[in-house]
Amino acid sequence: MDMRLQRLQNRKNTVVNKLYTVIKALFFREIITRYGRHGIGMAWVIFEPIIFIGPVLVFWLLINHHFDKRIPLVEFLLTGYPPFVLWRNCASRSIMGISANGGLLYHRQVAVIAIVLARAFLEIVGGIGSMVIIYSFLIPLEIVSFPADFLLYLCGWFYMAAFGAVSAILFCAMSEVSETFEKILHPVLYLMMPISGAFFMVSWLPSSVSDYALLNPITNGFEMIRDGYFGDRVQAHYNVGYALSSVITIACIGLLFLNRVRRNIRIE
Repeated sequence: MDMRLQRLQNRKNTVVNKLYTVIKALFFREIITRYGRHGIGMAWVIFEPIIFIGPVLVFWLLINHHFDKRIPLVEFLLTGYPPFVLWRNCASRSIMGISANGGLLYHRQVAVIAIVLARAFLEIVGGIGSMVIIYSFLIPLEIVSFPADFLLYLCGWFYMAAFGAVSAILFCAMSEVSETFEKILHPVLYLMMPISGAFFMVSWLPSSVSDYALLNPITNGFEMIRDGYFGDRVQAHYNVGYALSSVITIACIGLLFLNRVRRNIRIE
């Protein structure tokens, strides 16, 4: 019995190691395909999100507007807009990702899930890396402060990264199944911004609305990040159990659709 369990464990470790190796290879292939080998190359993974986030922050910094004495607007934007960009990029970059890389499935080692996760991880690395650079400049200048609860703040970011990854799995599979889904997803992603919690907190909403706002899994992520960053300065509302169950549920649904897509792929 022990020998059988040991063999199963060894087989599991082998599969995980192979999947990790394939994802890493696809990750660097995606960087080269998207950004090329010339110029700053891989650095664009981090600097591209900064290009989107930077002008928004600079604008608010120049007007020096504070809508709440306890919460400087620049800090509030940094806990809302960048996590939303990370999630949106994971979702949008996943669209038709399998069709674009279908030829790679000719190799037995390459799994469909590896293609999707490689793209998602690229956006996660870029989003988190850009935040490290932004904070590295703004904290010494005392424009922003260090998070009140750094561990909780990191947990919020890791949750947003996990939610972005499982969203990529689901949206990639759905876009391969339905052309209509591919067409409507981009407008929906932009419409999600005002209702996601990126620019408001649940405590600011009427009590009749706040419970419904927390039904959106991504809103729980923003609340967690802001609770970790601002601490006692804000009143955050989030449900960790609901947030984690949402990630697991979306992952399961996405994998089911992805399995269906895999069976219908014809490798030429």
